[in-house]
Amino acid sequence: MFYFLFDFVMRVSYAMYKGFEVKGFIEDFINSNIKISVLYYGTASASYHLWFLTALIWSIFILFIFIKINKLKYLLFSSFILNVIGLFGQTYSGIFHLSINTIDALFFGLFYTTTGCFIAYHIDFFKRFFIKGNMLFIAGLFLVSTLMQMLESYITVIWWNGTKGGIAYYLSPIPQTFTLFILIIKNKEFGKNTIFSLLGKNSLGIYLVHLIFINIAYYGIHFLNVTDFRKHFIFNLLLAVIILLISLQVTIFLQAFVSKIIKRFKRLFSGKGFFPSHKSLV
Repeated sequence: MFYFLFDFVMRVSYAMYKGFEVKGFIEDFINSNIKISVLYYGTASASYHLWFLTALIWSIFILFIFIKINKLKYLLFSSFILNVIGLFGQTYSGIFHLSINTIDALFFGLFYTTTGCFIAYHIDFFKRFFIKGNMLFIAGLFLVSTLMQMLESYITVIWWNGTKGGIAYYLSPIPQTFTLFILIIKNKEFGKNTIFSLLGKNSLGIYLVHLIFINIAYYGIHFLNVTDFRKHFIFNLLLAVIILLISLQVTIFLQAFVSKIIKRFKRLFSGKGFFPSHKSLV
């Protein structure tokens, strides 16, 4: 809702500044955002980057059902098949074009969410055979899978012209993600108390809020008529760093603010805050 209102205000302001017909802008904005598909795909207005979050929510909902009926292993297999099928709506569209949007919960998010849940349910097995495994071997697997993704990208996108549906995901990130996950677990202290640890801890918040500042920068550049600056690498690099740091500070502030609100409500409902308890009145 916040992104919906934010994008609405920014677009109307931009239309007024440029002297465009505001009524037409408002009608187009509403027609493009008030759709059932937005509820599932989550690609509306300035919040298009939150499709990951929407996919996660729907994936968790499906996962919850299969856990309740004790069919997790069947979901793991079927979600993998769906993930492979979804490739033909993305990078493998040069072989066969699946003309539906596969960047969603069913084809993309469900498999990775189910895999994570499956590992959690069988963590002892994975600890015994993988987490205690040779560090160099696992790092080698990660390097190989990374090289595989580069090769896969070149073959599917360049050779096979797999750009009809999009280039959002590949097959090789499956082993790449798995080996990276194992490496992180085996090296919990790596990067501790560094800027990378701080960014990692607040990465979700940065991801959620950064597009606000990207939009502000975009409209600011157009308002100031300095779009030529975008042609320079240094300007884009500095802009990216500034947006990252601002997003980080805003995330830290919001976390502290929400924490205070939660504590205030806990005090409120415990009878020690805004309203005195009955004992204190006696």
